[in-house]
Amino acid sequence: RKFEIKLIILIIILNGLLEIFSIGSLVPLLTLISNPEELIIKLGKINILDRLLLTDGNLIFFIASLFFGLIILSNLLKIIFLRLICNTTSKMAGDISYLAYKHEINRDYIDHLKINSSSSISTITIQINAALTGLIAAFQLISSTIISTFIIIYLLNLNLKISLLLLFIISLIYILIIN
Repeated sequence: RKFEIKLIILIIILNGLLEIFSIGSLVPLLTLISNPEELIIKLGKINILDRLLLTDGNLIFFIASLFFGLIILSNLLKIIFLRLICNTTSKMAGDISYLAYKHEINRDYIDHLKINSSSSISTITIQINAALTGLIAAFQLISSTIISTFIIIYLLNLNLKISLLLLFIISLIYILIIN
């Protein structure tokens, strides 16, 4: 299970990076739509158009394809992540239930006479389902935290003033809704 958990963490980090690239490719796309001459001048200064053999006509197609390709790749990685989480947590719950039932069955005969085994088995089943739900929620919380951290760091690097203003406004709205 250690390998699967390491793989989940790697996929979370890759997903965070893909989210950054998706947001980063949105800026040139919006610039191209609103002011194409400015983007062409900026890209011309660093010779990207010549290196990629792009003309003004297919530049929009290239940047839009890059943007949508990154979004599709990011969402596919999220689907793989969710599937891996479900499989890993199910295996972990299976391991936990195996150990719990093994412990229950290997009790002394006198202990079995003292307790109601059906209620004990029922409690184990309920607790394992709760543990499975908790494991899934923990992995999703870790994933959301890491991806949000990547996005916030990128936005702060992109434009500090606007990012802090948005963070303040969102926090204020959140506080007002909670109270």
